[in-house]
Amino acid sequence: MDSKLPLEQNSRVAVIGGGPAGSFFSYFFLQMAQRVWLDCQVDIYEGRDFGCPGPKGCNMCGGIISESLAQNLAAEGINLPPSVVQRGIDSYTLHMDVGSVRIETPLKEMRIAAVHRGGGPRGFAGASKYGGLDAYLLDLAASNGATVVRKKVDGLGWYDSRPRVKTQDGTEQSYDLLVVATGHRSANEAVQGLGPFDGPGHSLMSAPEAEELGGAIGRLLADPGPVVVGAAPGASCIGPAYEFVFELDHLLRRRRLRHQVPISFLTPEPFLGHLGMGGAGTIRRLLEAALEERGNAYLTSAALTKIRAEAVGGRGGGPPPL
Repeated sequence: MDSKLPLEQNSRVAVIGGGPAGSFFSYFFLQMAQRVWLDCQVDIYEGRDFGCPGPKGCNMCGGIISESLAQNLAAEGINLPPSVVQRGIDSYTLHMDVGSVRIETPLKEMRIAAVHRGGGPRGFAGASKYGGLDAYLLDLAASNGATVVRKKVDGLGWYDSRPRVKTQDGTEQSYDLLVVATGHRSANEAVQGLGPFDGPGHSLMSAPEAEELGGAIGRLLADPGPVVVGAAPGASCIGPAYEFVFELDHLLRRRRLRHQVPISFLTPEPFLGHLGMGGAGTIRRLLEAALEERGNAYLTSAALTKIRAEAVGGRGGGPPPL
């Protein structure tokens, strides 16, 4: 197979996923094709209707857009309307009982834009006023010539030297180019035993995983014992680990069980509060003080390699046993 085969007139392109990545690709691909007088068909496969309120239309999370991204989009002719940008924030503030720290936008940007990734919550009073980012971008790609296929893809194949897409209703289509833009998926298999459904570890990166973790917390309350909370190597979102360790500490204190549950916090960061951006202000000292005050051991630069029912293993620091 020649990986450099050029697209020709009437080539067909399939994009799996109609979130921002799939919509952006389709929009800019069609623009580039038009500039070189190339007529291509682009099909975006997206089974979810982002205009529907509630879980049916939600793309799994809220969204934050930096001012610089909004400006870059405007330079490309994409101006996010007020109906998509619901709030403008200029900073985050982390509140703890040992103090608070304000984390301002990098480079003193004017704002951070908050958006919905779907039609908003069920019963949302502003549903008629606001729209979601995903729906807006998908409509933008469609207005530029893409076709939105409201079907879920459940199989990919290869036929006559071309990629083939199969949907849940049994329909199959061949294409000249296949683009997979299906978004986030936790690579739990990267750490043996991370689970949550095939190992003793637990995760918070999806609703089913959070529900499974809820059951594990219930078992912990009934039979207290040591706990390790942390983030795996390569994690792109460290903040939830900090949130969870403090929430768990608070829950155990309310149940008067904290003295029976030693908690250790492990992070791949070089220091607490690094968060992948080098830290901010006094956040490192605040987090160190908050963990120490609560009697939580912590280990930085921890590289988890294995999780077993009785212990976790790693490189560089010798994580404590579960």
